[in-house]
Amino acid sequence: MARTCEGLGPYHRSLIGWRITRPYADIRGWKGGFTMELATHILRISGPSSRGGRPSFTSVGSVMASIGTAAREATCMRFRHASRIKGRRPDWLREVADLNPVDIQDAGDNAKIVVFEAPRLGKAAAEVYERRGLFDTFPKETETAIDVLSQTVGVIAARNAASEWYDTDLLKRMESLGTVFKRQGVTAVGLGAFNGAGAATLPSATIDAATVDAAESLHRQSPKSQRVRVSGKLDMLRDSDRAFDLLLQDGARVRGVWEEDLGAILALLGKQVVVDSLAVFRPSGTLLRIEAGGMEEASTDDGYFSKLPRPAPVRIDLRAAHQVQATNTGLAAVYGKWPGDEAEEELLAALKDLD
Repeated sequence: MARTCEGLGPYHRSLIGWRITRPYADIRGWKGGFTMELATHILRISGPSSRGGRPSFTSVGSVMASIGTAAREATCMRFRHASRIKGRRPDWLREVADLNPVDIQDAGDNAKIVVFEAPRLGKAAAEVYERRGLFDTFPKETETAIDVLSQTVGVIAARNAASEWYDTDLLKRMESLGTVFKRQGVTAVGLGAFNGAGAATLPSATIDAATVDAAESLHRQSPKSQRVRVSGKLDMLRDSDRAFDLLLQDGARVRGVWEEDLGAILALLGKQVVVDSLAVFRPSGTLLRIEAGGMEEASTDDGYFSKLPRPAPVRIDLRAAHQVQATNTGLAAVYGKWPGDEAEEELLAALKDLD
């Protein structure tokens, strides 16, 4: 007799509203059982109670497509410090976002649950892991793009302005989910998974209005990208995703992306180079990456550019700083109210003695 998720400790509606009613053995049987290449995930798609809370199949499909795109870009960000690739995407990047639904159910509490499978990164992006550099901090090979998205949603929801896990493009993607949700009558999407025993785990992240607000806030904080010239040793060059590292004179490491054919710069590997590029910054103001537009062997004078780019000073909005003063605020609160009883001559003499 097949075991059910209820016997394995499912989401219970009385706790958090997640419940799988279909026997887990049936779900697992869709592709003949688990392998190291696939992991099973769950989306809990919630709708407003005013509409009965049951998103339509059209809504589910639209949300799944949007989540797949966000997961692909979040994964791309973790590998190359850029959420998007100009031109044709490499095969591995298309593979990591190959999400295959295997079951859809009404979950109660105004929601539908979608059970789907996603490839593990160690299999889907094997060529990238094979060329992993000493200083690369990739996701675990057993994780999936959905795991990466969950982690990214977590740092955005926490408003972590110094994180390397998102850029402005990915923040805009998260903002756009708010529009998709509103159009499809969705209030929140929870991301969960099955553990190795087949039991449902607690949602690792939830995308809702608060997440969208956090993404918008971080986007507003992010300094504008600017043209810079950076010099350093071309210490790493990876063909699978066209990422590179520059090693500066002070030992600092700059991550970069090269969107053109690598043949033009292969001969520069290991040499001192100078790069004309676009510097992209985190909301905290620190450098996230450079997007190279040109690269050539450096001259002696180019050593001046071997330093981390910094964002341009932000102009102060005087109108935002202006505060209307009342009789008990600002200068009016202290003007004419010197608490001492010294004469003016005594006060001036005391001030002169301080010189």
